[in-house]
Amino acid sequence: MRGAVITTWRWIETLTRQMELCGVSTHETVTILSTDTDDAALRSLAALSLERLGCEVHELIVRSGSTLSGRDPVDNPAVAAALLHSDLVIDLTGGLVGRSDALEEILDEARVLVVDVRSSAQLDGIVTHAGLAKRVEHAGSMLRSGETARIASLAGTSLRVDLAKAQVTASAGQVKEVGDFAHWPGGQVWASGISIDGTVVAMPGDMLVESRHILRSAVRIELQRGLVVEVLGDTIDADALRSSLEANTTETAFAVAAFGWGLHLARNRAGQAQFDLARLEPGAGPCAAGVVNLRLGAQAPEQGLTLCLSNASVTIDHVDAIVEGSLEGSLAPDVYELAASA
Repeated sequence: MRGAVITTWRWIETLTRQMELCGVSTHETVTILSTDTDDAALRSLAALSLERLGCEVHELIVRSGSTLSGRDPVDNPAVAAALLHSDLVIDLTGGLVGRSDALEEILDEARVLVVDVRSSAQLDGIVTHAGLAKRVEHAGSMLRSGETARIASLAGTSLRVDLAKAQVTASAGQVKEVGDFAHWPGGQVWASGISIDGTVVAMPGDMLVESRHILRSAVRIELQRGLVVEVLGDTIDADALRSSLEANTTETAFAVAAFGWGLHLARNRAGQAQFDLARLEPGAGPCAAGVVNLRLGAQAPEQGLTLCLSNASVTIDHVDAIVEGSLEGSLAPDVYELAASA
């Protein structure tokens, strides 16, 4: 039929399963927040998945011009009132709710899930499975109980991380209780407030997330007392890292704000080329299973830089968490989660 839109059923199933993992139940009121420039197909898919679960769904579309002019559309009385009367807010804007001054008030009444997917086609690479939350919880426990982490690689990375004063955050991208706020796809653990020393050797295929840059040559980074003291190399990749660090004019520009790793088992990841920018799409990048992450400059994504190491190893107090990019022990997905990603 002319003008018909064909929707992949797996996309609807992916969204529906994620809503179920967030505890969505019949008769809940859900507001989908988007701008007039966001993907309309994704908005429709989100509404359909929620309606399948028996929810009362409202769509709230704000004008993109208000965001471009620096105004906070979420803090508008009409918008805020609609969100405050929701049990769940699905934010398709890339995080307007999280950046709004009204967030704390909204979280007193609702839970908020920021969907970092920008188009419906990106849903094809995302795996939703209950096993992720269990693995994320275990990874967070390892960091909370650990005293020292060591990060190493065959390329020459050798870092020691003091976890004595670390603040640990772990998210599987699920919001089940009032006040919960999360980004989806999820599956990350982070330790901030750390002391870190040593050498990082980033290799071809490693990534600078916020600048969407995939390295094509080795870059050596020296860290002392939690600070980047030197970036070695006369390559475009070394220059890109230096430029990204120097662009941050805050006092913490050269500080290592946090370290962590991804646990999300993305679909079709094995088929991605080493320099394929799809590796930075939702569910990949810092979330991808076995990727070791260093946050440079600041913990907040809009103020810092994330360096992803694809083939590093992590040991917490002599217990292997990751070996050469592969999750170990109870952090590794079981056969059922592996089957879901096939």
